[in-house]
Amino acid sequence: MDDGIIGAEIAPWKPGEDKMFYRQSPGEDFHRWIGRLRGDFGSAGDLFYHAWFDPRDGESSANKTPGFQAEFQSVMTTLRQSVLKNYEAMALYCCANPDAKLPGRDGHFGFKLETESRQYFINCTTLRDDYFYVFAYDKPAREREQTSVHETIIADMHDYGYLYDGMIPLGNARALELFDAGKEVYLLYEDNTEGAAFERADIEKFDGIFGVEKGKEPVHGEYASVHAKIAAARNAPPVPRKAKSEDKEGIER
Repeated sequence: MDDGIIGAEIAPWKPGEDKMFYRQSPGEDFHRWIGRLRGDFGSAGDLFYHAWFDPRDGESSANKTPGFQAEFQSVMTTLRQSVLKNYEAMALYCCANPDAKLPGRDGHFGFKLETESRQYFINCTTLRDDYFYVFAYDKPAREREQTSVHETIIADMHDYGYLYDGMIPLGNARALELFDAGKEVYLLYEDNTEGAAFERADIEKFDGIFGVEKGKEPVHGEYASVHAKIAAARNAPPVPRKAKSEDKEGIER
């Protein structure tokens, strides 16, 4: 049985996204548009009629892969359990989120659900005789690349010997920058432990990699420096470290 997308968040649209709730013309976003589902709940408000439309009539998008089709089924299961359960649930969801109202279209509200590779824009309505829509898009290449780079950094960190995924690995320069900004930076060791940097010199003298807790600081552009650090560490003797008694308490995992 399909349980839907675990942990999925259905959020109101953000400024600049309003065009994603309508049919796309050839242009910037057309190449990543997979298609749209149109639906309604019937006159009683508790049925579920729907139809799928490709971007070009009779021409399936190249992005409409078996992987997308399996994911879309899970996305619809998630939506059918909440915002698209029936007309009443959809209308109440819209009324509870007045900031999601779409400009220039009375009675229509926009929400977004994201997965690792795709974005789904849900055009809901409080109008009994109107349709709702679910527009499916591949994520922009830039966002997919960021996800891929992040996964590569984490894999490299695991190869290094540090396995806690609640930490984002850093290179030396970024670690110093965050430390100087008052952020808590950790020295990550190959025995899967960590110790806080108390002084700037702790970072300057350490030849391993560093980390900051997820959610504490956005980190970008780190792959090259972290990868180089890990590659060097594989060919270096063990890094001397402080006695554990001198370390600040490690991360609670």
